[in-house]
Amino acid sequence: MDKAPVSVVVIAKNEEKRLPDCLKSAAFAQEIIVLDDNSTDRTVEIAKQFGAKVYQRAMDIEGRHRNFAYSLATLPWVFSLDADERITPELAAEIARVAQNPDDPHTCYCMPVKTFIGTDWIKGGGYYPAPKTRLFKRGQFKYEEARVHPKMFYQGTCGSLKGDILHYSYNSLSDHLKQIDRFSTIGAIAMHNQGKTSSILKIIY
Repeated sequence: MDKAPVSVVVIAKNEEKRLPDCLKSAAFAQEIIVLDDNSTDRTVEIAKQFGAKVYQRAMDIEGRHRNFAYSLATLPWVFSLDADERITPELAAEIARVAQNPDDPHTCYCMPVKTFIGTDWIKGGGYYPAPKTRLFKRGQFKYEEARVHPKMFYQGTCGSLKGDILHYSYNSLSDHLKQIDRFSTIGAIAMHNQGKTSSILKIIY
């Protein structure tokens, strides 16, 4: 079967355990790119075993790092995938249809994300469908150069796909809470650097 004319771009650091399943799910794509953040495990070796083009760059600012990763793509459509994520077969088929249609009207596409804690799918609390914009035309999409939760910039329209991304970021609830605390700290530092303040009253009201 012919592979879809899309570049799947993966950002990774020390992901030897999760990367194989991630890259297997991207096997439908003509090009797979892994931007490695100076891993000390077998991440680079595994990426090469799957036929990925491997580049290395130290992570500095998330938005800047992602934009650099996307600039490495050579095909008309780019799909952004993290090492702890998987593309379902249903989503892969939809991505292929978009990439193979020269008259597709949209600049980018969002799709639902199923987030798991261990093997348990988090269905409530706003965790699903929680659509993310991950498929876009090369050179027509970029992120704000921010450290956490960077804003997206693109011109044109954003379509929707029905297939899921599977997100296996958390091994346990305690892992999830640790990440929330880490992002909260990064966000607080960013607000402080911008001269903004917060308080418990602002959080409540």
